[in-house]
Amino acid sequence: MLSVSKDVHMQLAEALAIISSADFPSQWQNLLPELISQINLGNLPITIAVLQTMNTIFKRYRYETKSDALFREILYVLGLFQSQLLELFKGLIEAAKVTQDRNTLMQLLQALRLVARIFYSLNAQDLPDFFEEHMAEWMGGFKMFLSYNNRALDNDSDEEPGVVEELKEAIVQCITLYVDKYDEYFAAFLPAFVGDVWQVLQEAPNTQKADSLVTACLRLLTILVSRLQHRNLFQNIEQLQKLVESIVLPSIRIRDSEQELFEDSPVEYVHRDLEGADTESRRRCAMDLLKAMTNAFSEQLRHILSQYVTVLLQEYSSNPVSKWSSKELAIYLVLALAGKGGSQATSAGINDIAGDVPHLVNIVEFFAVHIMPELTQVNIDEKPILKADCLKFVTLFRATLPAEALQALVPELARFLTSPLYVLHSYAAICLERIMTVREPLPGQEFARTGPLRLPVAAVLPYAQMILAQTMQLLESVRGSGVLENEFVMKLLMRLVTVTGDQFQPLAMSTIQSLNTILIRVCANPSNPVFNHYLFETLAALVRAALCNPNVAASVFGQLEQMLFPPFQGILQADVAEFMPYVFQILAMLLDNCPPSPSLSQPFANLLGPVVFPGLWERSGNVPGLTSLVCAYLRKYSGDIVRMGMVQHISTLVGKLMSSRINEPFAFQLAEALFQFLPVESLSSQLGGLITEMLKRLHSHRTGRLVHFYVHAMCVLVCVHGADVFINTTESIQGGLTKMTIDSMWYPTISKFAADYAQLVSKNAEQEEDFKLFVVALTRLTCESQAMLNQPLIQAWPSVLSLIVMLFGTGTPLPPVEGYNSLGHSSMEDEEDFKLGAEPGFQAAHHKLHFASRAAAIPTLANVGDLKTFVQNSLGKVLSVHGQNLIPAIRSIADASVKVCLAREYLPPQFAQALL
Repeated sequence: MLSVSKDVHMQLAEALAIISSADFPSQWQNLLPELISQINLGNLPITIAVLQTMNTIFKRYRYETKSDALFREILYVLGLFQSQLLELFKGLIEAAKVTQDRNTLMQLLQALRLVARIFYSLNAQDLPDFFEEHMAEWMGGFKMFLSYNNRALDNDSDEEPGVVEELKEAIVQCITLYVDKYDEYFAAFLPAFVGDVWQVLQEAPNTQKADSLVTACLRLLTILVSRLQHRNLFQNIEQLQKLVESIVLPSIRIRDSEQELFEDSPVEYVHRDLEGADTESRRRCAMDLLKAMTNAFSEQLRHILSQYVTVLLQEYSSNPVSKWSSKELAIYLVLALAGKGGSQATSAGINDIAGDVPHLVNIVEFFAVHIMPELTQVNIDEKPILKADCLKFVTLFRATLPAEALQALVPELARFLTSPLYVLHSYAAICLERIMTVREPLPGQEFARTGPLRLPVAAVLPYAQMILAQTMQLLESVRGSGVLENEFVMKLLMRLVTVTGDQFQPLAMSTIQSLNTILIRVCANPSNPVFNHYLFETLAALVRAALCNPNVAASVFGQLEQMLFPPFQGILQADVAEFMPYVFQILAMLLDNCPPSPSLSQPFANLLGPVVFPGLWERSGNVPGLTSLVCAYLRKYSGDIVRMGMVQHISTLVGKLMSSRINEPFAFQLAEALFQFLPVESLSSQLGGLITEMLKRLHSHRTGRLVHFYVHAMCVLVCVHGADVFINTTESIQGGLTKMTIDSMWYPTISKFAADYAQLVSKNAEQEEDFKLFVVALTRLTCESQAMLNQPLIQAWPSVLSLIVMLFGTGTPLPPVEGYNSLGHSSMEDEEDFKLGAEPGFQAAHHKLHFASRAAAIPTLANVGDLKTFVQNSLGKVLSVHGQNLIPAIRSIADASVKVCLAREYLPPQFAQALL
C-alpha cells in the first residue's frame, strides 16, 4: 500500500479509514505500531504515504461527538505516537533547514503539512498534556514556517496552491484551533503569531492559489477581533486603518475570477452571492472580519469606512467606465454591513441598517444619488456587476425606501427583465417581487409587516402585461446560459398574480395555458424543486383569479377542466412522484371553488375511483393532498359519493391511515369530513366501525395528540348529528364507554384547551373555530340528549357543564393538566412514536401550496350565532323540563368558582338562587 501510486494510495487510505472507524484500535491493535515503524526520514515517499494514511484515519477526531470511547481511542493513539510525532516534526524542520534540493525540500514541506494536520486532529477534542508541555517546541516550528518563503518552490499555476501555501494554511488552522479552544494556554504565543499572519495576508498574491490560505488567516483575525481579551491587539486607530486598507478592502474588491464566474457560470454566481454559498471566499471572510471589527470598534470604524466610501465613489466619478469596480466596492460595503449575512436580504427587508452603518450613509439619499442613476441608464447591460449590486441594494433596503421611490422603480425593474444576462434578470425579478410585498407599519410597529402595501396595486397594474410578457419569455426561452427553470422569475409571476388579485382575471386563462406548456416540459425532468413549487403556487393563484368573477365562473370552470386535466392526468399516469402532491392540492381547490351544479362534472367523476384507490395512498407525500381532494368531494358532492358507493372505500382509507403515526391527522380529517357532509342514514352503517378504529388506535398507541384528534372528531359528530348519535354508537361498541371517554379524554383535553385559550392575547381562525366547536358540542351533549340525563351518564353531566364554563372563563386561572402541552399533545410522548408507520425507500415530500389552501370551517357552526346566548338558551330549556333532577348534579361540581360563574352568567334566576 505504501509503494503504490498516489491516486491508488488515496483510495486505499480512504478504505482503510472506513475499516478502522469500526475495527481500530480494539480489533486492529497492530495497525498503528506497523505504520509508525515505517516512518523514516531517509525514505520521504514512504513517510509521506504513512502520514497520509494516519491523517485519513485520525481526521474523524475533528468532528465526532465527544464520548468515552472516542477519548479512549485518542489516548491510545497519543500513548503510541505523540512523542514520535514531535521528534518527526523536529527532524523534518532540521532537514528543511539544510536541504538545497528542490524536490527533497518539497517532500519535506509536504510531510510537515501532514504533521500539522495530524496535530490538528489529535488536539481537536481536548488539549493533551503532552502537547501542553511541549507547546513551545511546536509553536516555534509553526512560527518559523509561517514566515517561510522560497520562490524556488512556487508552482506556475495561478489556481492551485503550492506546498508552501498548503503548509502555511495548515499551520494557521492549528493556531486558530488553539485560539478558539485553548486560549488561556496559548495566550503567551499569540502576539507573535498575529504579526506573522498579518504579514502573510499582505504578501499573499491576489490569485486563486492563495485563497485558502487567505481565508484561513481572515477567519483567525475574525475570532481574535470578536474576543474581548484580544481587542487590545487592534484598537490603535492606525492599526485599524492599516488592517482595513491593506487587508480587508483588497480582499473585498471584485476580482477577475469573480467576473468570469458572473459571465460563465451565472447560476453559481447567484447561488454564492444570494444564498451565502461563498463562505470560503476571500470576499465573504473579509466581510465577516469587517463586521467583527465594526461590532468591536464601532466609532473608529465609522470614521474609517466613511472616508473609504467617499474616496471610492470619487474614484468612480473620475472615470465611470474603467473605475466601476470602485463604486461596486462602495455599494458592497454598505450592503454587507447591513443586517445579517452580508448581501443576503431578509424576508421583510431592512428598515434601518444594523450597527453604525446608518451614520455611514443615508440610505434614501444614497439611493437617489448613487443607485437610481445606474438603474435608469439606457443600456441595462453596461457594467452588469455594478447594476447587480444596485438591484441588491434596492432589494435589501426596500422597507426603508419611500413609496414614490418604489413606484418609480417598477418600470425600471421591468426593463431589466429583458436583459439576456441571467444574473441581471434574476436580480431584477427578485427585487420586483420583494418590493411588491413591502407593507406600511401600523401604529406601534417597529417593522412594517401587517399594514397596507406600500406599493399600491394601481402602481403595478400599468406594467402588469409588460412584466407578464417578459417573465413568460424568460420562462419559455433558452438564454445564453441555457437556463430554463429560473425560480426567481417564476416567483415574480406568482407574486404578480397574487398582488393584482381580481385585476389579473382577464389574463389568467392565457397564462395558465402558457404555464401548461412549461409544466409538460419540466415533467420530463423535475430537476429544480424550488422552481416546481412556485410553478404550482402560480397555477393555484391563477385558478383562484380565474374563478373570482361569479358571473363567468361556470364557463371558466369548464375551460379550466379542459386545460388542467390533460397535463394533470399525464402526471398521474406517468407517476411523476414529485408533482402528484401538488396536483391533488390544485384539484381540491378547483373542486372547492366550482360553481353550483347538480352533479359532478365528468372529469372529476372519472377521477374519483382512482383517488380512493389505496395504491395512491401508499406514498406518504400524496396523503395530505389526497385527503384535501376527498374532503372536497364530500363537501361539494356528498350525494354523488353515496350514489357511487364510495362511502365504504373512504371509511376503509380512514382505517388504513389510522395505522400510521404520521398519517393519523389525515385519518381524522377524513373521518370529520364524513361526519360533516354525509346524512346520518348514509353514515350509520360506517359510524360504529370508524369509532371502533379510533378507539383501537387509542388503546394501542395512545398519545396526547391522538386523544386531541379523537375528541375533536367526536365534537364534530355531536355538532352535526346530535349527541344521541354519538352516545348510542359509542354505547353499542361497549356499555359505559361514553362516560369512560368523557372522563379520561374529553375532560383533560378540553380543560387544557380552555386554559391555553384564556392565555392567548390574539386568536387565529383555527383556534376560534375549535373554541366554537367545543362550546357547541358540549352544550348539545348536556342539553339535547336524554341519555345524558339518565344513569350512568348523569354522573358525567356536571363535568361536561363545567367544561363549558371553563371555556368562557371563570375569572380564576385554571390549573395545569399534567402530561399535556399547549397543543393538546402529551408532553410525555416518546419521540420514537414519530417513526411509526414510516415506509422504507424514497418518498416524495409533501409541500403545502399556500394559494391552494382552504380555511377549515364546520358549516353547522355558522348557524349558532352568539355562543354565550346559545348556551344560556339551551340550559334554560333543559332546566325548564328537568331542573329538579339537575340541580343536585350542578351542586356536585367541586370547583366553587365554576358554580359561582354558572349561577351568575348562565342559569335562569330561579335556578341560580337555588344553587347559591
